[in-house]
Amino acid sequence: MENMPPAKSSYQHIWQGVKCRIIAVVCSTIAISVNLACSDSANTLEVQDEPPTVSFLSVQPSQIDLDTVRFEANGQASVRFRVETTVQFRNTAIRNVRAMLMPPTGTEPVATAELRPRAGNMVSAQYAGDLDARLTRSSVGTFTLVVIPFDVFGQSGGDARQSIRISDSRASAPVLLSVDAPDTVRIPETGTRIIQITARATHPNGVSFIREVLATRTDNRAITFRLLDDGDRNGLSGDQTAGDGIFTATLQVPSTNTPAVRTFEYQAIDRAERRSNVISKNIVFLR
Repeated sequence: MENMPPAKSSYQHIWQGVKCRIIAVVCSTIAISVNLACSDSANTLEVQDEPPTVSFLSVQPSQIDLDTVRFEANGQASVRFRVETTVQFRNTAIRNVRAMLMPPTGTEPVATAELRPRAGNMVSAQYAGDLDARLTRSSVGTFTLVVIPFDVFGQSGGDARQSIRISDSRASAPVLLSVDAPDTVRIPETGTRIIQITARATHPNGVSFIREVLATRTDNRAITFRLLDDGDRNGLSGDQTAGDGIFTATLQVPSTNTPAVRTFEYQAIDRAERRSNVISKNIVFLR
């Protein structure tokens, strides 16, 4: 009798080896499913990793003309977007749903907002809210509104995106001032030859408002190349200084090129898709 282990209580006998599944519904919009594995040695929390996913997204307005917006004395305007979304979930809980307005270029959002729950059931929930963005006259182009759901463990689920077109009908088009390209290019016998073409352009809203200068070959308009003002002197463009209004393209002429006279049309394009005047230049390719 002295060597026998002490008897376990009835509670301990019941608890040993129990596996239980808990489903809780909070505010009719959040469902959570957790597996609890319990033993004498340790208690283990097993979570089924199925983060929530956006199944529906509506954003209004989807287009904005800045000429119809009231600007303040500081040159900024406040624009409100109404965002409504539906989130699907299984075996997880929705912690929050976030909306972000992303600019045409860059990784930092222009504005963010937390959407609030409206209604739901055991498999989906509706969220809605207003996203307020501060815009300037140069805030034009195709923005992207992104909605991301997060579960209670901080994992982001499947997001949804909608394009937001922001234009300014009052803004003028860019002006292409000049193009500097070689008149003659000798095709190399082997390898490639590097040539550089530059263009000068301006814009009433500033040079940064110009997205690119596009060159199009007139005998085959599917052949184009871009001149950029990005300061990537050691990169693809070879541009020396960003934002100085000089757009650059660095091109390779291979030995397989055919002797011919090629005509290229150059045109500056701004972030509102407005196009400048056209300047044409011929390049004679010979051996």
